[in-house]
Amino acid sequence: MVKFMSSLKISIARFAMALFHRHPFSYKVLALSVSVWGYIILLSAPACAFMGGYILWRQCAVGGLMTITQELSIVTGMGVVAAGWISFRLLRVTYAKPDGINIDANSHPELFHLIYETVGIYNARPVDRVILNCTDKIELIRTPAWIIPFCYHTTLAIGLPVLVGHTTRTFACLLTHRIAQYTGKYNREIEFITQMSKTWIKLGVLLKKYQAADYAVLATIINAYASINQALADPAIKQNELLADTASLELISRADMAQAIAMDFINRQFMKLYFWSKVRHHPTRFSLLDVAAVRHKALTEEKKIQWLNDLFQLPNRPFQRPTLRSRLQNLGFAQIIELRHQADNAATLFLAPKPNDTIAQVDQFRLKLQSRKHRGGRTNTDKAIVRHRHHGVA
Repeated sequence: MVKFMSSLKISIARFAMALFHRHPFSYKVLALSVSVWGYIILLSAPACAFMGGYILWRQCAVGGLMTITQELSIVTGMGVVAAGWISFRLLRVTYAKPDGINIDANSHPELFHLIYETVGIYNARPVDRVILNCTDKIELIRTPAWIIPFCYHTTLAIGLPVLVGHTTRTFACLLTHRIAQYTGKYNREIEFITQMSKTWIKLGVLLKKYQAADYAVLATIINAYASINQALADPAIKQNELLADTASLELISRADMAQAIAMDFINRQFMKLYFWSKVRHHPTRFSLLDVAAVRHKALTEEKKIQWLNDLFQLPNRPFQRPTLRSRLQNLGFAQIIELRHQADNAATLFLAPKPNDTIAQVDQFRLKLQSRKHRGGRTNTDKAIVRHRHHGVA
């Protein structure tokens, strides 16, 4: 079954990519239509409960339940109760906010000045919360306020390796790219398809953690739908990334943006192949404070050039972000660019006045999160489920 679903997803993704390139309007219509099916699935139970209740009420008002067969009355009543129960259960489900260390403008004024300035220029959605975590990327995570995703809470999650591994200029470019990506300024349809794909996947993962039988049935339906929708949305997700690169050019030069993209690929490669491999073997011996030292020792100029050449040759694959080649070509660079020497470190400025203290705090958070996972402990999502059960619903 798993192999079948995997093959089906790849086939749908290839079909979607071909349709996107040949008939972009038809692709958008199809992808937008499928993106809203999730709403129909979630609203079907409340709609059935309302309609069934209305039918029973009308029968009572007109002449009593005897105007229809007793069996049909019982079936309708049972359907109303079941649909109402499922609706009530769904309303109790809450999305967990992303894990990370909360920071504010008082403790990191330079970072927040950059964030507020960029959000203002692009007239982007306000950022409700800013966190630091241990990933190697910057993300704008939109968490639905309740089970049916109409209202969202926006979290800007900044991976500490991004701050530690880049110059202030490169970090500013990457932050601008991420904020510009979710303005919808250049193509709202592509942004909507991308956002809904992430939302339905998130909902499927959330429901799968609940152990009750009624949640298990809904989780199976949502996960199957989310997988198909993700495959269909794959071209839109890639295009959304390329549109963000283009949107960033309002504030950043093409050369600076190309440098930032190349260094981001290299930094992720370094963290994956060198630093996190050391952390996995010696979780307490190496900390995020050691990133600069390990980077200085392992990441030579020759290694950067080698990785840049290797990364530039990689082909586009389904369910992966756009390749380095496609992103540079999107900016007008047909060949590999020449890397500049990196002089400063973004963490020194944006985590001032005590960058080492902030890095140590995030590293402690990493160790606690790792320890919880090893012990089968609780993340924010697990805690949300426990709160749900304590309210007497599970």
